Amino acid sequence: MTDADLVAERAADHPDRADALFLAALLVTQAPGSRREPAVRRHARVLLDAATALPMTNAPAGCRN
Repeated sequence: MTDADLVAERAADHPDRADALFLAALLVTQAPGSRREPAVRRHARVLLDAATALPMTNAPAGCRN
């Protein structure tokens, strides 16, 4: 994907959506070695941090403890 970093950035805007987390994980696995890898990983990290910081009632099922 040529714009994986931009897609990851948009996904990071939706930490309450499980599909955004899934998309970010998919992008991280597809980006290794590309010039966009650092940006994809950065946006995925922001998304994961935001998702785990959500109150349990708003967090996606995969982020609930």
